[in-house]
Amino acid sequence: MRFITPFILLFFNFGFSQESIEIDVDFTLKSLKSELVYYLDVSTLETKESIQDKEFSSFDKNFPGANDSRVWLRLKFKNVTTKNKELVYRINTTTFNNLSLYKNTNGSLKEVYSFEEKQKKYIQFPFVLNQGETAEYYFVVDFTKSIFFPIKVFSEDGLTDFYYKRWMQLGLYYGFSIVVLLINLMFYFINRNRFFLLYCGLLISITLSIFELDGLFYDFFGNSKWIEHLNLLFYWLILVFVVLFSTEALQLNKHYPKLIYYGVSSIVLSGIVYLLFIASDNLLWYIVGEVINSLCFTIYTLSAVSLFKKSLYARFALVAYLVLYISNILYILPSQFGVFDIGFSVANLKTGSIIEMMVFLYAISFRHKKVTLEKDKVQTDLNEKIRIENESHSKSSEETLEAFTKHYKLSLREKEVMTLILKGNSNKHIAEELFIQESTVKYHISNIFKKLNIKKRIELGIMFNDFKK
Repeated sequence: MRFITPFILLFFNFGFSQESIEIDVDFTLKSLKSELVYYLDVSTLETKESIQDKEFSSFDKNFPGANDSRVWLRLKFKNVTTKNKELVYRINTTTFNNLSLYKNTNGSLKEVYSFEEKQKKYIQFPFVLNQGETAEYYFVVDFTKSIFFPIKVFSEDGLTDFYYKRWMQLGLYYGFSIVVLLINLMFYFINRNRFFLLYCGLLISITLSIFELDGLFYDFFGNSKWIEHLNLLFYWLILVFVVLFSTEALQLNKHYPKLIYYGVSSIVLSGIVYLLFIASDNLLWYIVGEVINSLCFTIYTLSAVSLFKKSLYARFALVAYLVLYISNILYILPSQFGVFDIGFSVANLKTGSIIEMMVFLYAISFRHKKVTLEKDKVQTDLNEKIRIENESHSKSSEETLEAFTKHYKLSLREKEVMTLILKGNSNKHIAEELFIQESTVKYHISNIFKKLNIKKRIELGIMFNDFKK
């Protein structure tokens, strides 16, 4: 699933260690998400004046997890060089709508940046860190899903290099996804086996989820309202195709016929819960949706485990699913319920997705070979059946002809002439076939008609058919 994974795509990346960072002369890129401390402003009453007196918490000690509250985050770092540094903040806006940034200047917080309407998945803005300066910044953020605030600081050259590498990685990843998709479509049109079509659906759903996670929908469509909850549609579609593809690939209808009812129920319930979240904006429904998806994915992963010895595809599925399953259990649910995670990024998701695609691409070659062999066997069996039926029909017709000849006391030559008459041959053709004169043919036909008491050839055909019955 990819089978990377129906749920690996929900992962958010947190890793926290030091309390401040230092920008040195070799600085090109620093991830600052590990340097943040936070204050949960549940009442939303704190101001830039009062917040400095509050006690901030370290993420590694008290992980907030799922939360739709206002949060203040404090970041400190120092320029230890003898030059001013022109730097750029780059922030992922996945889980929040509003943000304001303040800089502590001589004990007073001054606003240096803010936005209230999300235009892109990622926002960036420049700032200058003077030589020897120790800077302290306060972010106030209105979160909508989870306390997820991946922020990076770049130098100007580092930002250019980052985008160059990013677009290279995007091209390689989505290019590989398209190639795998086309291979599956080719196998589907060759074999007309829905195994390949269902995997195409799963692959498209997961790829679109990562496409959304990369912020590319915002890049292409701008600030469109329909993008806000687009990820929920993709998570739901992934669940749909996990159930359908697993059922087809592992032949679960044969081994566990009642499992499909659980899968369909999970799909329906997950869809209802996500709709409730969109309608109410209540974070509880979002968490419930994740739990439903996770439980369903767990069940289908366990089904692959149980069929490991019986089915080759179960082995492929287990290898591919296991990456997703471990990521889901050790990251998504812990991050939502306040347990410290092991840290996953979009890059990790793509790596897992590529591994999953390669595993299933290998499995697909086996599937294609199996389908081809099955078709050849069916055609061979059909040809053999036709041959046996033809032989039986030929034998039956010969036996009927012998009985007819004996019943009406026809001679051997009369039998030969009658056989050719029944096949629709003319007198001339019968003469050529038997190497006799046409007048001789007429003589034998006259004898046959007398013995059968008929006057026309059509009557001969009727009598013979009646005799067979």
